[in-house]
Amino acid sequence: MRVVFVTNELPPYRSPVFQRLGAREGVEIRILICTRREPHRPWSAAKDLRNVRVQPVFNFSVRLRQRFRGDRSFDSHRLAHFPLGLPWSLLRFDADTIVSGGFGFATVISWIVARLTGKKLMIWSEETPEVATHISASQRWLRRFLIPRADGWMGWGRRAVDYLVQQGAPASAVSFCPQAVDNDFWREATAVARTKYTHGDQRRTVLFVGQLSTRKGIKELLDAIELIPPEILGGLRFMFVGSGSEAAVIRERAEKLHPATVEVHGVVPMERLPEFYAQARLVVFPTLSDVWGLVVNEAMAAGIPVIGSTRAGSAELIRDGENGVVVDPMDAQALAGAIQDWIERDAEPPISSIQEHIERWSIDQCEANLFHALCRLHQSEQVVGGA
Repeated sequence: MRVVFVTNELPPYRSPVFQRLGAREGVEIRILICTRREPHRPWSAAKDLRNVRVQPVFNFSVRLRQRFRGDRSFDSHRLAHFPLGLPWSLLRFDADTIVSGGFGFATVISWIVARLTGKKLMIWSEETPEVATHISASQRWLRRFLIPRADGWMGWGRRAVDYLVQQGAPASAVSFCPQAVDNDFWREATAVARTKYTHGDQRRTVLFVGQLSTRKGIKELLDAIELIPPEILGGLRFMFVGSGSEAAVIRERAEKLHPATVEVHGVVPMERLPEFYAQARLVVFPTLSDVWGLVVNEAMAAGIPVIGSTRAGSAELIRDGENGVVVDPMDAQALAGAIQDWIERDAEPPISSIQEHIERWSIDQCEANLFHALCRLHQSEQVVGGA
């Protein structure tokens, strides 16, 4: 089986999946990327993996403004990639199957090459119905054109599967793939870090990890914090780990959040993040629009309950009252109440039970589901256990 994956970039949390897939007997894969790293990403540029070659193609990118409309409107930006060298790279590798991520120009090229050469095309997507409400009419038309014309489909998360079906993919043919991180790393590294903080600061810590931007719900979180009674607020510490335009807003409003302690730590390398998870009693992810939010996976692998957002795909990970709660971040009173409720609980959920729950969203399961989807596309008789 020769498979070529086409994607804008290769984030580090996907690398273990491809390494496992490339190690399978009879599987040869190539990853074609538009860029080794988009400018706003905190991770290092993608390199070749064990068993897998990662190849950039000739590409130019345009930075576009995206308007999010709803009960709160705001602007964000995205990169539109135009990989003009993609056709030649696809023809040279001569794969049995082309797997293209998303619905941009790269997938249009992948579809054309697949039709001209008789190859199979699989579209994989993270898009959810909630996030797709913000796309333009031209984007909506292109998706409705491309999705029914693919040979296979895979959604990263349940809501991503739902979106593909809504756009014309046959429900029985869409494969599910869990969004996953290296659970072992976050569990073990956080356990080691906890030994350093056992007798440290006794304030109860609420942690936010991510871009400090409007889209991530920073203003909504600050509004909610202000609603928490002062007698409770005084025993809390709010740590913001990340960078972005809202960092200045957090510092400006810190005085209003007195007597709570507010800390902004900037961007932290992945290997140091367990130190922050080790100090947290609760992680908050109040995003206004996200296809997923892997910080929720990381927190649960570290054994920490999460207040998630109704506007993120990762809400499917949360079992209300067991490992967190899902709220609408636009409801400041509900968000404040959720923070207060979880912070004041006499009995916290056992770390082990939260970690056990997230094991269903693992790198191994992700790779197994991906391989099963590829075999299914080829109508193979191979069986993948547990997929």
